[in-house]
This record gives sequence, C-alpha cells and structure tokens, in this order.
Amino acid sequence: MVWKLHKIMVGVLFRCAILVCSGRAGSGELESQINKLHRLKRIIVWVRQYYGLHPNYARDTYGTMENYLRQHIAEYDWALLTQLPFTKSNQDSILHSTLDVA
Repeated sequence: MVWKLHKIMVGVLFRCAILVCSGRAGSGELESQINKLHRLKRIIVWVRQYYGLHPNYARDTYGTMENYLRQHIAEYDWALLTQLPFTKSNQDSILHSTLDVA
C-alpha cells in the first residue's frame, strides 16, 4: 500500500515539474497538485501507523485497514483515497484487498 501511494506521489511530483517547466505555475493547477501531494503524505502516515499496530489488536479493534482509515483520516483525504486508481476497481470493498496487502 505504501509503495502504491509513493508511486502516485511520484506521478504528482512529475506533473508539478511539468507545470513549472511549461510556465503554467500560476494557473492554480500547481497549487492543486501540491495540495494533493500533502494529502497523500498524510494518508501514508496513517497507513504506516496502522502497520505499526499489533496485528491482533488492529484486527480486533478495527477489522480492516479500511475501517481504521475511515475513523482516522479527514473526510477530504478519504475522498482522495477512494478516487485513486487502485481503489476504483471494486467499489463494494473499496480498500479491503488493496490496503491489507502491504
């Protein structure tokens, strides 16, 4: 999960570099991409914290990482997480299979 989020962050950074090099840094799109980058960093912090929990405690308390993240991250970060490419394939269990496999 963390690896996939880092891959998405690289894509965002690449888009930021393209915007700066093309001279469109003032268009507002750059600020949007930087905001997305900061949101992804916050999500990664919570995912790492979940992985730091004892497995039995995490399973007994939250069930899945999806439940843990729903309880801990902000709504706008949750909205971003559910829009990511690796979570769109199965909206019924948005993050279950993706998040529980590191």
